[in-house]
Amino acid sequence: MHLLATYSLTSLAFSSLIVCVACDPGPANLIPSQQGANTDADDEISLTDALMPNEDYTAPGRWCRKCWAPKPERTHHCSICGRCVLKMDHHCPWLGSTCIGHRTYPAFVHFLCSVTLLATYIAIISISALLDAFHNPFLVHEFTPVHELRLAFAGIVFSLVIGSFACYHLYLISYPHLCCCAIFLHYRRLVIHSPIHRFSPN
Repeated sequence: MHLLATYSLTSLAFSSLIVCVACDPGPANLIPSQQGANTDADDEISLTDALMPNEDYTAPGRWCRKCWAPKPERTHHCSICGRCVLKMDHHCPWLGSTCIGHRTYPAFVHFLCSVTLLATYIAIISISALLDAFHNPFLVHEFTPVHELRLAFAGIVFSLVIGSFACYHLYLISYPHLCCCAIFLHYRRLVIHSPIHRFSPN
């Protein structure tokens, strides 16, 4: 039973990791018809929307001066990858130094949740085995408590770190914000409410 649960969570985490690393996060010229039927109005962002006849391409956020290409709504330029990513959430150096965007964000959240559940499950099993080893010291190997203690510590650390990150992204999903947008809004609120900004002449 424990092996089945562990292997299942591990396979879910690895499959999500492969999607995040192997798939394109979202080209800026992505057309929804190429992605199949999609009823979500927020996902229907195409290059045509950025090329409206009366659009001012010199306006901020509509034209990328680095890529020198149209910049659809909620598209951000990644300075590390050197390209624009549709619905870019953030650049993740831990997942092969790739961006998390329109195509890979669901798999990224799934990966965080799977790793959190796996780490929590391993921590619970290790703590249970560690308690059994102390209650019945003659029924286990002498190095078993050491291994179980290491596994329990690693499981607790991963569940807290990755779990907090997963909870943060689940919170962002409840509001239509990306990670980079949420950080920008938080920074702007800090600047607006700062005493320096209030008493500045501008």
